[in-house]
Amino acid sequence: MRRLSAPFTGEITMYRLVSVTLGTITLAALGQSALGLLSFGLVDIVASLVVSVGAALLTGLLVPKALGVRPHPESSLITGLILFLILWPESTLTGLLAIAVASAVATLSKYVLTRRGRHVLNPAAFALVVVGVAGIAAPSWWVGSAGLLPLVLVGGYLVVRRLGAFSFVGVFLLVSGGLNLYATAGSTATLTDAAWTVVASSPLLFLAAFMLTEPLTTPPRWWQRALVAATVGVLDGISFTIGPLYSSPELALVVGNVLAFAFGQRHALRLRLVDRREPAPGTIELVLASARPLRFSAGQYLELTVAHRGPDSRGTRRMFSIASSPTDPERIHLVMRVPEPASSLKRTLAALEPGHELTATGIAGDFLPPTDPSVPVLFVAGGIGVTPFASMAAETPGRDAVLLHLVTDPADLTHTELFAAAGIPVVVVCPRVPGNLPEGAVYGGPDPAAALREHVPDHADRLAYVAGSPVMVETTRRLLRALGARSVRTDAFSGY
Repeated sequence: MRRLSAPFTGEITMYRLVSVTLGTITLAALGQSALGLLSFGLVDIVASLVVSVGAALLTGLLVPKALGVRPHPESSLITGLILFLILWPESTLTGLLAIAVASAVATLSKYVLTRRGRHVLNPAAFALVVVGVAGIAAPSWWVGSAGLLPLVLVGGYLVVRRLGAFSFVGVFLLVSGGLNLYATAGSTATLTDAAWTVVASSPLLFLAAFMLTEPLTTPPRWWQRALVAATVGVLDGISFTIGPLYSSPELALVVGNVLAFAFGQRHALRLRLVDRREPAPGTIELVLASARPLRFSAGQYLELTVAHRGPDSRGTRRMFSIASSPTDPERIHLVMRVPEPASSLKRTLAALEPGHELTATGIAGDFLPPTDPSVPVLFVAGGIGVTPFASMAAETPGRDAVLLHLVTDPADLTHTELFAAAGIPVVVVCPRVPGNLPEGAVYGGPDPAAALREHVPDHADRLAYVAGSPVMVETTRRLLRALGARSVRTDAFSGY
Protein backbone atom coordinates (compact mmCIF):
# COMPACT_ATOMS: atom_id res chain seq x y z
CA MET A 1 0.00 0.00 0.00
CA ARG A 2 2.86 2.36 0.81
CA ARG A 3 4.34 1.89 -2.68
CA LEU A 4 0.97 2.58 -4.27
CA SER A 5 0.68 5.86 -2.38
CA ALA A 6 4.27 6.94 -3.09
CA PRO A 7 3.40 9.11 -6.13
CA PHE A 8 1.08 11.20 -3.95
CA THR A 9 3.04 11.42 -0.68
CA GLY A 10 6.40 12.59 -1.99
CA GLU A 11 8.24 9.33 -1.25
CA ILE A 12 9.55 9.41 -4.83
CA THR A 13 10.69 12.50 -6.71
CA MET A 14 8.77 14.12 -9.53
CA TYR A 15 11.65 13.15 -11.83
CA ARG A 16 11.29 9.49 -10.87
CA LEU A 17 7.50 9.56 -11.23
CA VAL A 18 7.70 11.14 -14.70
CA SER A 19 10.52 8.89 -15.91
CA VAL A 20 8.74 5.73 -14.76
CA THR A 21 5.47 6.87 -16.32
CA LEU A 22 7.10 7.76 -19.64
CA GLY A 23 9.05 4.50 -19.53
CA THR A 24 5.82 2.57 -19.11
CA ILE A 25 4.27 4.31 -22.12
CA THR A 26 7.43 3.55 -24.10
CA LEU A 27 7.31 -0.15 -23.21
CA ALA A 28 3.67 -0.27 -24.28
CA ALA A 29 4.60 1.35 -27.60
CA LEU A 30 7.33 -1.24 -28.15
CA GLY A 31 4.87 -4.03 -27.46
CA GLN A 32 2.21 -2.59 -29.76
CA SER A 33 4.79 -2.14 -32.50
CA ALA A 34 5.90 -5.75 -32.16
CA LEU A 35 2.26 -6.83 -32.51
CA GLY A 36 1.80 -4.69 -35.62
CA LEU A 37 -0.63 -2.30 -33.94
CA LEU A 38 1.34 0.85 -34.79
CA SER A 39 2.16 2.41 -38.15
CA PHE A 40 5.92 1.80 -37.91
CA GLY A 41 8.00 -1.30 -37.42
CA LEU A 42 9.85 -2.56 -34.37
CA VAL A 43 13.27 -1.78 -35.90
CA ASP A 44 12.24 1.86 -36.44
CA ILE A 45 10.94 2.32 -32.93
CA VAL A 46 13.89 0.62 -31.21
CA ALA A 47 16.44 2.57 -33.24
CA SER A 48 14.69 5.87 -32.55
CA LEU A 49 14.45 5.11 -28.83
CA VAL A 50 18.15 4.26 -28.53
CA VAL A 51 19.23 7.37 -30.44
CA SER A 52 16.83 9.78 -28.74
CA VAL A 53 17.65 8.68 -25.20
CA GLY A 54 21.32 8.06 -25.96
CA ALA A 55 21.87 11.51 -27.47
CA ALA A 56 20.09 13.17 -24.53
CA LEU A 57 22.14 11.25 -21.94
CA LEU A 58 25.43 11.87 -23.76
CA THR A 59 24.77 15.60 -24.14
CA GLY A 60 23.58 15.73 -20.54
CA LEU A 61 26.92 14.29 -19.47
CA LEU A 62 29.33 16.25 -21.69
CA VAL A 63 27.79 19.74 -21.42
CA PRO A 64 27.68 19.87 -17.58
CA LYS A 65 31.24 18.54 -17.47
CA ALA A 66 32.39 21.32 -19.79
CA LEU A 67 30.55 23.95 -17.73
CA GLY A 68 31.69 22.56 -14.40
CA VAL A 69 28.19 21.82 -13.12
CA ARG A 70 26.56 18.65 -11.84
CA PRO A 71 24.82 16.52 -14.50
CA HIS A 72 21.26 15.28 -14.03
CA PRO A 73 20.91 11.98 -15.91
CA GLU A 74 17.26 11.45 -14.98
CA SER A 75 16.30 14.83 -16.42
CA SER A 76 18.12 13.91 -19.66
CA LEU A 77 16.32 10.56 -19.72
CA ILE A 78 12.94 12.29 -19.46
CA THR A 79 13.82 14.65 -22.31
CA GLY A 80 14.94 11.77 -24.51
CA LEU A 81 11.76 9.80 -23.83
CA ILE A 82 9.49 12.78 -24.54
CA LEU A 83 11.18 13.45 -27.88
CA PHE A 84 11.05 9.75 -28.74
CA LEU A 85 7.27 9.77 -28.22
CA ILE A 86 6.82 12.85 -30.43
CA LEU A 87 9.24 12.53 -33.36
CA TRP A 88 8.29 9.97 -36.01
CA PRO A 89 10.33 6.77 -35.46
CA GLU A 90 12.82 6.04 -38.20
CA SER A 91 15.78 3.73 -38.78
CA THR A 92 17.35 5.62 -41.71
CA LEU A 93 20.61 7.44 -41.08
CA THR A 94 19.05 10.80 -41.95
CA GLY A 95 16.07 10.24 -39.68
CA LEU A 96 18.22 9.09 -36.77
CA LEU A 97 20.54 12.08 -37.15
CA ALA A 98 17.51 14.39 -36.97
CA ILE A 99 16.38 12.70 -33.76
CA ALA A 100 19.90 12.96 -32.30
CA VAL A 101 20.06 16.67 -33.14
CA ALA A 102 16.69 17.28 -31.46
CA SER A 103 17.78 15.48 -28.27
CA ALA A 104 21.10 17.30 -28.19
CA VAL A 105 19.48 20.72 -28.71
CA ALA A 106 16.88 20.02 -26.01
CA THR A 107 19.47 18.95 -23.44
CA LEU A 108 21.85 21.78 -24.33
CA SER A 109 19.07 24.33 -23.80
CA LYS A 110 18.82 23.29 -20.15
CA TYR A 111 22.27 24.72 -19.53
CA VAL A 112 22.34 27.61 -22.00
CA LEU A 113 18.81 29.09 -21.92
CA THR A 114 18.71 29.42 -18.15
CA ARG A 115 17.97 31.96 -15.47
CA ARG A 116 18.93 31.41 -11.80
CA GLY A 117 19.52 27.71 -12.41
CA ARG A 118 16.17 27.21 -14.17
CA HIS A 119 15.77 26.62 -17.87
CA VAL A 120 13.51 29.25 -19.40
CA LEU A 121 11.85 27.12 -22.08
CA ASN A 122 10.59 23.57 -22.01
CA PRO A 123 13.64 21.79 -23.50
CA ALA A 124 11.70 19.32 -25.65
CA ALA A 125 9.33 21.97 -27.01
CA PHE A 126 12.23 24.31 -27.82
CA ALA A 127 14.08 21.56 -29.67
CA LEU A 128 10.97 20.62 -31.64
CA VAL A 129 10.53 24.23 -32.76
CA VAL A 130 14.20 24.43 -33.79
CA VAL A 131 14.24 21.21 -35.84
CA GLY A 132 10.86 22.09 -37.33
CA VAL A 133 11.87 25.58 -38.46
CA ALA A 134 15.21 24.28 -39.73
CA GLY A 135 13.45 21.60 -41.73
CA ILE A 136 15.43 18.85 -40.01
CA ALA A 137 12.39 16.98 -38.73
CA ALA A 138 8.63 17.39 -38.52
CA PRO A 139 7.17 16.45 -35.11
CA SER A 140 4.31 13.96 -35.52
CA TRP A 141 3.21 13.59 -31.85
CA TRP A 142 2.48 9.92 -32.51
CA VAL A 143 2.04 9.37 -28.78
CA GLY A 144 -1.44 10.84 -29.29
CA SER A 145 -2.96 7.55 -30.41
CA ALA A 146 -5.91 5.47 -29.25
CA GLY A 147 -3.66 2.52 -28.38
CA LEU A 148 -1.58 4.54 -25.92
CA LEU A 149 -4.46 6.65 -24.62
CA PRO A 150 -5.16 4.56 -21.46
CA LEU A 151 -1.55 4.82 -20.27
CA VAL A 152 -1.32 8.52 -21.15
CA LEU A 153 -4.51 9.11 -19.16
CA VAL A 154 -3.37 7.15 -16.10
CA GLY A 155 0.19 8.46 -16.18
CA GLY A 156 -0.97 12.00 -16.80
CA TYR A 157 -3.38 11.78 -13.87
CA LEU A 158 -0.56 10.65 -11.54
CA VAL A 159 1.67 13.52 -12.62
CA VAL A 160 -1.02 16.20 -12.48
CA ARG A 161 -2.30 15.01 -9.11
CA ARG A 162 1.18 14.96 -7.62
CA LEU A 163 1.72 18.53 -8.81
CA GLY A 164 -1.73 19.70 -7.75
CA ALA A 165 -2.13 21.14 -11.25
CA PHE A 166 -5.69 20.12 -12.10
CA SER A 167 -6.91 23.69 -12.48
CA PHE A 168 -3.85 24.65 -14.55
CA VAL A 169 -4.36 21.70 -16.89
CA GLY A 170 -8.12 22.18 -16.84
CA VAL A 171 -7.91 25.70 -18.26
CA PHE A 172 -5.68 24.49 -21.08
CA LEU A 173 -7.90 21.49 -21.90
CA LEU A 174 -11.01 23.65 -21.89
CA VAL A 175 -9.54 26.25 -24.26
CA SER A 176 -7.48 24.04 -26.56
CA GLY A 177 -9.96 21.17 -26.50
CA GLY A 178 -12.85 23.49 -27.29
CA LEU A 179 -11.09 25.14 -30.23
CA ASN A 180 -9.85 21.82 -31.63
CA LEU A 181 -13.31 20.30 -31.23
CA TYR A 182 -14.84 23.19 -33.15
CA ALA A 183 -12.25 22.81 -35.94
CA THR A 184 -12.65 19.03 -36.09
CA ALA A 185 -16.45 18.93 -35.93
CA GLY A 186 -16.82 20.21 -39.47
CA SER A 187 -14.86 17.31 -40.94
CA THR A 188 -16.44 14.40 -39.05
CA ALA A 189 -19.86 12.79 -39.16
CA THR A 190 -20.85 13.45 -35.55
CA LEU A 191 -19.80 15.52 -32.57
CA THR A 192 -18.91 12.29 -30.75
CA ASP A 193 -16.49 11.35 -33.51
CA ALA A 194 -14.94 14.81 -33.35
CA ALA A 195 -14.51 14.58 -29.57
CA TRP A 196 -12.90 11.15 -29.86
CA THR A 197 -10.48 12.45 -32.48
CA VAL A 198 -9.46 15.38 -30.28
CA VAL A 199 -8.90 13.17 -27.24
CA ALA A 200 -7.49 9.98 -28.76
CA SER A 201 -5.68 11.14 -31.90
CA SER A 202 -4.05 14.43 -30.94
CA PRO A 203 -1.24 15.72 -28.66
CA LEU A 204 -3.77 17.33 -26.32
CA LEU A 205 -3.48 15.11 -23.23
CA PHE A 206 0.24 14.34 -23.48
CA LEU A 207 1.09 18.02 -23.96
CA ALA A 208 -1.07 19.01 -21.00
CA ALA A 209 0.12 16.41 -18.49
CA PHE A 210 3.79 15.96 -19.31
CA MET A 211 4.96 19.26 -20.81
CA LEU A 212 2.70 22.15 -19.83
CA THR A 213 3.01 21.19 -16.15
CA GLU A 214 6.81 21.20 -16.02
CA PRO A 215 7.52 22.86 -12.62
CA LEU A 216 10.59 24.81 -13.78
CA THR A 217 8.59 26.69 -16.44
CA THR A 218 5.40 27.16 -14.41
CA PRO A 219 4.57 30.70 -13.16
CA PRO A 220 4.19 31.20 -9.38
CA ARG A 221 0.58 32.42 -9.00
CA TRP A 222 -2.77 30.87 -9.96
CA TRP A 223 -3.95 33.75 -12.16
CA GLN A 224 -0.62 33.71 -13.97
CA ARG A 225 -0.89 29.96 -14.57
CA ALA A 226 -4.44 30.41 -15.85
CA LEU A 227 -3.30 33.09 -18.29
CA VAL A 228 -0.42 30.93 -19.51
CA ALA A 229 -2.69 27.89 -19.89
CA ALA A 230 -5.26 29.91 -21.84
CA THR A 231 -2.55 31.38 -24.08
CA VAL A 232 -1.07 27.98 -24.88
CA GLY A 233 -4.59 26.64 -25.42
CA VAL A 234 -5.51 29.35 -27.91
CA LEU A 235 -2.27 28.98 -29.88
CA ASP A 236 -2.66 25.20 -29.89
CA GLY A 237 -6.25 25.43 -31.07
CA ILE A 238 -5.92 27.80 -34.04
CA SER A 239 -4.03 27.63 -37.33
CA PHE A 240 -1.55 30.34 -38.35
CA THR A 241 1.70 30.90 -40.22
CA ILE A 242 4.15 33.71 -39.50
CA GLY A 243 7.21 33.52 -41.74
CA PRO A 244 9.00 30.26 -40.94
CA LEU A 245 6.81 29.67 -37.88
CA TYR A 246 3.60 27.73 -38.10
CA SER A 247 0.98 26.73 -35.55
CA SER A 248 2.00 23.67 -33.56
CA PRO A 249 1.74 22.37 -29.98
CA GLU A 250 5.45 22.92 -29.40
CA LEU A 251 5.38 26.55 -30.55
CA ALA A 252 2.29 27.21 -28.41
CA LEU A 253 4.13 25.87 -25.36
CA VAL A 254 7.28 27.88 -26.06
CA VAL A 255 5.21 31.09 -26.25
CA GLY A 256 3.56 30.12 -22.98
CA ASN A 257 7.00 29.55 -21.42
CA VAL A 258 8.11 33.05 -22.43
CA LEU A 259 4.99 34.51 -20.83
CA ALA A 260 5.59 32.46 -17.68
CA PHE A 261 9.19 33.67 -17.52
CA ALA A 262 7.96 37.27 -17.59
CA PHE A 263 6.03 36.57 -14.36
CA GLY A 264 9.05 35.17 -12.51
CA GLN A 265 11.27 36.93 -9.99
CA ARG A 266 13.90 38.82 -11.91
CA HIS A 267 16.92 38.60 -9.57
CA ALA A 268 18.99 35.72 -8.21
CA LEU A 269 18.08 34.74 -4.66
CA ARG A 270 21.32 34.40 -2.73
CA LEU A 271 20.85 33.47 0.91
CA ARG A 272 23.29 33.17 3.81
CA LEU A 273 22.66 31.01 6.86
CA VAL A 274 22.87 33.14 9.99
CA ASP A 275 21.40 30.77 12.57
CA ARG A 276 20.25 27.19 12.97
CA ARG A 277 17.88 26.16 15.76
CA GLU A 278 16.04 23.07 16.93
CA PRO A 279 12.57 24.23 18.09
CA ALA A 280 11.46 20.63 18.64
CA PRO A 281 13.12 17.18 18.53
CA GLY A 282 13.81 16.26 14.91
CA THR A 283 12.83 19.75 13.71
CA ILE A 284 15.34 22.24 12.32
CA GLU A 285 14.77 25.98 11.87
CA LEU A 286 17.06 27.85 9.49
CA VAL A 287 17.38 31.64 9.65
CA LEU A 288 18.56 32.96 6.30
CA ALA A 289 19.65 36.48 5.39
CA SER A 290 19.25 37.91 1.90
CA ALA A 291 21.47 40.52 0.29
CA ARG A 292 18.42 42.15 -1.26
CA PRO A 293 14.81 42.30 0.01
CA LEU A 294 12.72 39.27 -0.92
CA ARG A 295 9.25 39.84 -2.34
CA PHE A 296 6.86 37.30 -0.90
CA SER A 297 3.43 36.99 0.70
CA ALA A 298 2.54 35.14 3.89
CA GLY A 299 1.71 31.54 2.98
CA GLN A 300 4.07 31.27 0.03
CA TYR A 301 6.98 28.85 -0.32
CA LEU A 302 10.58 29.12 -1.39
CA GLU A 303 12.33 26.59 -3.65
CA LEU A 304 15.78 25.98 -2.25
CA THR A 305 18.69 24.46 -4.17
CA VAL A 306 21.21 22.63 -2.00
CA ALA A 307 24.23 21.38 -3.93
CA HIS A 308 25.85 18.49 -2.05
CA ARG A 309 27.87 15.36 -2.60
CA GLY A 310 26.05 12.14 -3.39
CA PRO A 311 22.48 13.44 -3.73
CA ASP A 312 19.91 10.68 -3.45
CA SER A 313 16.97 10.09 -5.80
CA ARG A 314 15.05 13.01 -4.26
CA GLY A 315 17.45 15.50 -5.81
CA THR A 316 18.96 18.83 -4.79
CA ARG A 317 15.85 21.03 -4.83
CA ARG A 318 13.14 21.24 -2.21
CA MET A 319 10.23 23.57 -1.48
CA PHE A 320 9.82 25.01 2.01
CA SER A 321 7.00 27.21 3.26
CA ILE A 322 8.35 30.48 4.64
CA ALA A 323 7.64 30.66 8.37
CA SER A 324 8.51 34.33 8.93
CA SER A 325 6.71 37.58 8.19
CA PRO A 326 6.97 39.46 4.88
CA THR A 327 7.49 42.59 7.00
CA ASP A 328 11.13 41.48 7.40
CA PRO A 329 12.04 40.85 3.74
CA GLU A 330 15.80 40.62 4.36
CA ARG A 331 15.62 37.67 6.75
CA ILE A 332 13.47 34.56 6.40
CA HIS A 333 12.87 31.47 8.51
CA LEU A 334 12.47 27.96 7.09
CA VAL A 335 11.42 25.05 9.30
CA MET A 336 11.70 21.38 8.37
CA ARG A 337 11.32 17.96 9.89
CA VAL A 338 14.37 15.72 9.62
CA PRO A 339 12.98 12.18 9.87
CA GLU A 340 14.97 8.98 10.08
CA PRO A 341 16.14 8.07 7.55
CA ALA A 342 16.38 11.60 6.13
CA SER A 343 17.02 12.54 2.53
CA SER A 344 20.54 13.58 1.57
CA LEU A 345 19.32 17.15 1.10
CA LYS A 346 17.83 17.42 4.59
CA ARG A 347 20.90 15.80 6.15
CA THR A 348 23.03 18.42 4.42
CA LEU A 349 20.83 21.30 5.58
CA ALA A 350 20.79 20.00 9.15
CA ALA A 351 24.60 19.98 9.23
CA LEU A 352 25.20 23.46 7.74
CA GLU A 353 27.08 26.02 9.80
CA PRO A 354 26.28 29.76 9.91
CA GLY A 355 27.88 31.60 7.02
CA HIS A 356 27.07 28.95 4.44
CA GLU A 357 25.51 30.34 1.26
CA LEU A 358 22.47 28.82 -0.44
CA THR A 359 20.56 29.55 -3.63
CA ALA A 360 16.80 29.83 -4.03
CA THR A 361 15.36 29.38 -7.52
CA GLY A 362 12.06 31.10 -6.83
CA ILE A 363 9.21 32.04 -4.51
CA ALA A 364 5.66 30.99 -5.39
CA GLY A 365 2.33 29.80 -4.03
CA ASP A 366 -1.33 30.79 -3.77
CA PHE A 367 -1.97 29.62 -0.20
CA LEU A 368 -2.71 33.17 0.89
CA PRO A 369 -4.94 34.42 3.72
CA PRO A 370 -7.76 36.94 3.17
CA THR A 371 -6.46 40.48 2.78
CA ASP A 372 -9.07 41.59 5.34
CA PRO A 373 -7.88 40.31 8.77
CA SER A 374 -11.43 40.56 10.15
CA VAL A 375 -12.59 37.69 7.90
CA PRO A 376 -12.95 34.62 10.19
CA VAL A 377 -10.52 31.83 9.27
CA LEU A 378 -9.69 28.36 10.59
CA PHE A 379 -6.10 27.17 10.28
CA VAL A 380 -5.58 23.40 10.44
CA ALA A 381 -1.96 22.28 10.55
CA GLY A 382 -0.53 18.79 10.52
CA GLY A 383 2.84 18.83 12.29
CA ILE A 384 5.31 21.02 10.43
CA GLY A 385 2.41 22.22 8.25
CA VAL A 386 2.10 25.01 10.80
CA THR A 387 4.83 27.05 9.06
CA PRO A 388 2.69 29.00 6.54
CA PHE A 389 0.29 29.88 9.35
CA ALA A 390 3.20 31.15 11.45
CA SER A 391 4.03 33.55 8.61
CA MET A 392 0.42 34.73 8.44
CA ALA A 393 0.22 35.23 12.21
CA ALA A 394 3.53 37.10 12.36
CA GLU A 395 2.48 39.42 9.54
CA THR A 396 -0.97 40.26 10.91
CA PRO A 397 -1.34 39.94 14.70
CA GLY A 398 -4.96 40.07 15.83
CA ARG A 399 -6.32 38.27 12.76
CA ASP A 400 -9.69 36.58 13.43
CA ALA A 401 -8.25 33.08 13.32
CA VAL A 402 -8.14 29.83 15.26
CA LEU A 403 -5.39 27.22 14.80
CA LEU A 404 -6.12 23.51 15.09
CA HIS A 405 -2.67 21.89 15.38
CA LEU A 406 -2.56 18.12 14.80
CA VAL A 407 0.55 16.37 16.15
CA THR A 408 1.42 12.80 17.07
CA ASP A 409 3.52 13.85 20.04
CA PRO A 410 3.33 16.99 22.23
CA ALA A 411 7.06 17.49 21.66
CA ASP A 412 6.33 18.22 17.99
CA LEU A 413 4.50 21.46 18.79
CA THR A 414 6.21 24.58 17.42
CA HIS A 415 5.40 28.30 17.13
CA THR A 416 2.75 28.09 19.86
CA GLU A 417 4.14 31.18 21.62
CA LEU A 418 4.07 33.09 18.33
CA PHE A 419 0.36 32.41 17.89
CA ALA A 420 -0.30 33.38 21.49
CA ALA A 421 1.51 36.68 20.95
CA ALA A 422 -0.55 37.25 17.79
CA GLY A 423 -3.79 36.67 19.72
CA ILE A 424 -4.67 33.50 17.79
CA PRO A 425 -6.08 30.66 19.93
CA VAL A 426 -4.45 27.25 19.45
CA VAL A 427 -6.30 23.95 19.87
CA VAL A 428 -3.90 21.01 20.13
CA VAL A 429 -5.09 17.64 18.81
CA CYS A 430 -2.84 14.83 19.94
CA PRO A 431 -3.17 11.21 21.13
CA ARG A 432 -1.23 12.15 24.27
CA VAL A 433 -2.12 14.90 26.72
CA PRO A 434 0.47 17.71 26.49
CA GLY A 435 2.23 18.84 29.64
CA ASN A 436 2.50 22.60 30.00
CA LEU A 437 0.79 24.45 27.16
CA PRO A 438 1.52 28.14 26.76
CA GLU A 439 -1.14 30.76 27.31
CA GLY A 440 -3.71 30.78 24.54
CA ALA A 441 -3.42 27.05 23.79
CA VAL A 442 -5.82 24.31 24.93
CA TYR A 443 -5.83 20.55 24.55
CA GLY A 444 -8.66 19.42 22.26
CA GLY A 445 -8.25 15.66 22.68
CA PRO A 446 -7.25 13.08 20.07
CA ASP A 447 -10.21 13.59 17.70
CA PRO A 448 -10.15 16.62 15.33
CA ALA A 449 -13.94 16.57 14.80
CA ALA A 450 -14.66 16.59 18.51
CA ALA A 451 -12.06 19.32 19.08
CA LEU A 452 -13.72 21.51 16.45
CA ARG A 453 -17.21 21.03 17.86
CA GLU A 454 -16.09 21.86 21.40
CA HIS A 455 -13.51 24.60 20.91
CA VAL A 456 -14.41 26.12 17.52
CA PRO A 457 -18.23 26.03 17.42
CA ASP A 458 -18.32 28.45 14.48
CA HIS A 459 -15.93 26.34 12.36
CA ALA A 460 -18.48 25.98 9.54
CA ASP A 461 -18.64 29.78 9.17
CA ARG A 462 -14.87 30.21 8.89
CA LEU A 463 -12.75 30.01 5.76
CA ALA A 464 -10.68 26.88 6.28
CA TYR A 465 -6.98 26.53 5.43
CA VAL A 466 -5.30 23.13 5.74
CA ALA A 467 -1.54 22.43 5.49
CA GLY A 468 0.43 19.26 6.09
CA SER A 469 1.21 15.93 4.47
CA PRO A 470 -0.89 14.96 1.43
CA VAL A 471 -2.72 12.25 3.39
CA MET A 472 -3.45 14.58 6.31
CA VAL A 473 -4.62 17.33 3.96
CA GLU A 474 -7.02 15.09 2.05
CA THR A 475 -8.43 13.50 5.21
CA THR A 476 -8.94 16.88 6.89
CA ARG A 477 -10.48 18.42 3.77
CA ARG A 478 -13.12 15.68 3.69
CA LEU A 479 -13.76 16.07 7.42
CA LEU A 480 -14.26 19.82 7.15
CA ARG A 481 -16.59 19.41 4.19
CA ALA A 482 -18.61 16.89 6.16
CA LEU A 483 -18.80 19.35 9.08
CA GLY A 484 -20.21 22.05 6.81
CA ALA A 485 -17.15 24.11 5.86
CA ARG A 486 -18.05 26.42 2.97
CA SER A 487 -14.49 26.94 1.73
CA VAL A 488 -11.39 24.78 2.22
CA ARG A 489 -8.01 25.80 0.80
CA THR A 490 -5.16 23.31 0.99
CA ASP A 491 -1.38 23.19 0.88
CA ALA A 492 0.01 19.64 0.68
CA PHE A 493 3.68 19.27 1.59
CA SER A 494 4.64 16.65 -1.01
CA GLY A 495 8.19 16.51 0.27
CA TYR A 496 6.95 15.88 3.79
